[in-house]
Amino acid sequence: MMYGFGDVPKPRLDSVKVMEDLVSEFLFDVLNKAASVRKAKVKTEDVIHVIRKDDKKKSRVEELLFMQEEIKTAKRAFQESEIPGLDESELALMAGISTPLPK
Repeated sequence: MMYGFGDVPKPRLDSVKVMEDLVSEFLFDVLNKAASVRKAKVKTEDVIHVIRKDDKKKSRVEELLFMQEEIKTAKRAFQESEIPGLDESELALMAGISTPLPK
């Protein structure tokens, strides 16, 4: 995650620990707030409700949900295709995804 935001490929362990603590604390807070909204199992809509006033976070969640659907569609198309010799990495490249689709 740190590398994706511009850090070096192998960041210092103390930096990783601080980032891990911050992310864990953030997720704990968001999920606790989402759980208080609904007394049952926390759903995506509950998390969106908690972050609804933060436009940047909300738009990022919406973007990730959209990409999740795109990946599902691409995986379904791959599973249904019977093109001999076409592997996941080739399909990912055809779909404009630089890395193979997650299993």
